[in-house]
Amino acid sequence: MSLEFLKALEEEKDTICAISTPIGKGAIGIVRTSGNKSLEILKRVFLPFKYKKEFENLKTKEEKEKFLKDIYKNFSFEPRKMYLGYFLDENLDFIDKVLCVYFKAPNSYTGEDLIEYHSHGGLYITQKILKTLLNLGLRLAKPGEFTKRAVLSGKMDLLQAESLNAFINAKSEIEGKLLFSTLEGNLSKKIKEIQEDILKIKAYSNALVDFPEDEIEILNEYDFEGELKKIIEKIENLLKTYEISQKLKTGIKVAIIGKPNVGKSSLLNTLLKKERAIVTDIPGTTRDVLEEEIVLKGIPLVLIDTAGIRETQDIVEKIGIERSLKSLKEADIILFILDASKKIEKEDLKLFEILKKEKIPISKVIFLLNKIDIASKENVENIKGNLKKEFGEQINILEISVKEQKNIDKLLDLIEEKVLNIDITSLENETFIVSERQKEILNKVKDALNRALKNLLEYSSPEFFDLELEEALSYLGELIGKVTYEDMLDKIFSNFCIGK
Repeated sequence: MSLEFLKALEEEKDTICAISTPIGKGAIGIVRTSGNKSLEILKRVFLPFKYKKEFENLKTKEEKEKFLKDIYKNFSFEPRKMYLGYFLDENLDFIDKVLCVYFKAPNSYTGEDLIEYHSHGGLYITQKILKTLLNLGLRLAKPGEFTKRAVLSGKMDLLQAESLNAFINAKSEIEGKLLFSTLEGNLSKKIKEIQEDILKIKAYSNALVDFPEDEIEILNEYDFEGELKKIIEKIENLLKTYEISQKLKTGIKVAIIGKPNVGKSSLLNTLLKKERAIVTDIPGTTRDVLEEEIVLKGIPLVLIDTAGIRETQDIVEKIGIERSLKSLKEADIILFILDASKKIEKEDLKLFEILKKEKIPISKVIFLLNKIDIASKENVENIKGNLKKEFGEQINILEISVKEQKNIDKLLDLIEEKVLNIDITSLENETFIVSERQKEILNKVKDALNRALKNLLEYSSPEFFDLELEEALSYLGELIGKVTYEDMLDKIFSNFCIGK
């Protein structure tokens, strides 16, 4: 073993401490410790409430130390029970009235003795408690170290740990529900099922290597190819969930496009329910792309107000238009606004051509005929006819008036319907992969299984077939955390907040 690895193992034996609640004002602050010295330190810094008067009458630090030792000769902390008392600093002076709770190993979050001190909130109090613990010999926890210890002690696997970090950072209701499913171990269960499926195939492949085929009749009947393809399909289905989980994490991109002065910025302000974009009658007011996040019915959206696309000599406006085109290509949903009070113009037609040139799926687009409060019915019908002629009968067209807030609710319903083109409520029972690491390793597993399939079909090589299965199992072990390395763990948990 390297000196670095041995040092890391020694660090795992340290008793660590950290503030687990956000820094700043708050009703309650929580400081936690984990390690084999946690209980010893608890008996040094915590004075049970009923002993306060006797303690206050003591004059010297030595008397106070002896008093605490005498108390704990006959007093023991019952695990998972809250105790009211006082937190004492290194000089045995009062810091705050607190509640403390003792989680005894191995029945704790980290699998070690773990103590939580619940004090009044605020920057000073929690920092003072933390400073006292550090002065008494505890070590400040590294980012994610509490959860890292939970993984190392077998309280959770790496998949659950990564889901926990994502869960803490969830921005919307639907993302939180999906991550909770993974946090509860549903993804781990699916990965273990894949492991078991591969092990079953491997048992038969080992028999192929060790015994002549004609001596084992069942081998001639076993469908290696079919079983392997089923596993590969399971992995591919899991990989598809990564894109969805990332969209729910970063927000589904909704680009608002149209010629200048058609109502794009007004629509953005309406959807945000605040004045974010400048609205004037002067074309070209929006000269850059504006992005704002909202949550629609539990779904995170990124609304993108683009600069009006038109011919211009203004250098700054040209740059804004180029960014608008980029946003158009990257968007998940496109709100294409046309002025219903005017006939289709040259600038509208240019946008039509861009949609076709970039091969943007028309299913992504919602055509909005704005200003119907001042538009003639005849002109509205003419625009609809031209759109259907240009893009087909199945396109989404909605008449709106941003000024009078007409059909805005219908627009929100239509956006919700289009999000990911799936029924969001059905996702709550799905299992998702949530990190780039998970995606990369699952791709390696799939590649190993595809190589195994090729060895089986093209080369009839049971030895190499078996080796590829072994490699796939090794990757799955790395994925779930059965095969771990210190640098890999540090990389994963460095993104966690301190105290978690």
